[in-house]
Amino acid sequence: METCADHLATNMLFKSEPSKGEEAIDTVMQDVVVILVFILGSVFAYRLRSKGQAAKDPCKGPAHVSNKLQQVAPPQANVPGGFRAQRFVMCAKQEQILNHLANHDFTRALNLFRTYERDGRDQYFSVELFIAFVQAAIRMEKLDVIERMLHSMRRAGVVGPTNFWQSTFRILSSRKLFSMCTFIHEHFEDMLPEDRVVVSCLVNAALEVGHARRAAAILQKYKKVMDLKDYVLFFRTYAALDDVNAAKGVFQELSYRTTPIMLNLLLLTCVKVRDSSRALETLRQAMALQVEHNSRIVDEVSFNTTMKGFIQEGRASECVDCFLEMLSHGFEPSEVTFGHLFDACEMDKDLGGAYMLGKIMLESNSQARLSNAHRSMKWCTLKSENRHAHRQQCNNFAVSVAA
Repeated sequence: METCADHLATNMLFKSEPSKGEEAIDTVMQDVVVILVFILGSVFAYRLRSKGQAAKDPCKGPAHVSNKLQQVAPPQANVPGGFRAQRFVMCAKQEQILNHLANHDFTRALNLFRTYERDGRDQYFSVELFIAFVQAAIRMEKLDVIERMLHSMRRAGVVGPTNFWQSTFRILSSRKLFSMCTFIHEHFEDMLPEDRVVVSCLVNAALEVGHARRAAAILQKYKKVMDLKDYVLFFRTYAALDDVNAAKGVFQELSYRTTPIMLNLLLLTCVKVRDSSRALETLRQAMALQVEHNSRIVDEVSFNTTMKGFIQEGRASECVDCFLEMLSHGFEPSEVTFGHLFDACEMDKDLGGAYMLGKIMLESNSQARLSNAHRSMKWCTLKSENRHAHRQQCNNFAVSVAA
């Protein structure tokens, strides 16, 4: 006979064992919960990435990747999500290459890059990788690698930021790789920004390699981005081209804002084409502007340059007149000034003038003036052997120099 305890235990055991239908429902509910948790986690992670976590993704790189990069159709583009998947896979590869570059393992990094370049996967790299590669290639002076990276950037539609181009041209110029600067301008001009630092580096590089006409073309094209202090490049370029009219035009444009170095380059251009009269005329115009606007345009180098032009043209008297004009404006003559004056005296065979110059220079403690004094003494001694009037003066001068 079944006791009450046995009956209660049987009923409890029966209730604790669910039916097969209940087990199926529990399994489905568990799967639904797992799927919902996965979906919510994915949405939450995506929102975090879009609000700032994407910056930690090395494949993102700086925000300088052109929209063209997203429009390039890779071979896997016909597969849903193929482009995004490739970008995510290449993220780790890019990080590996960057680590090699950071450890100065340039060869291994380059070989790895070439592996992905062969099948077109280099288009998935960000601008961060190209910047690191170009800077490393400059340090290694691997000019072919720089060209390779720039071609790859163009294919991928990657736009380098302005500071990248500034640092690139500055480093190239500091290492005197001027030919590479002109090569980049010739073949990748469409990728360069309109920036005054970039333009200055390009103009200086063109002048260094003797491409003055290219420098002039660059200046005319990017004139709008140049500052006032950058206008010295115009005068340097026109001096290399011996173009006095163009240099004079820039001088008229700047007027009282012209700096002494700009004026001196203009005067040098006049001297190079043997037009010292125009140089003196320009010098007087600059002097008038300086007095009128209380600015600094003319210095002693301006007068020395003009005097040099007169000496080269054999016009000794005009050289002396320029020197007197220099003194009238309160400028202090330098050793170069005395050298030009001695050349004028030598040209006119003026022993008395040369003797006086030597005496003045002897009173100075400057080594350069003393060397000119020795030169003056030697010339006076040689030229006055047949001139009794100057012989005693030259002997006294020689004794004073020796003392």
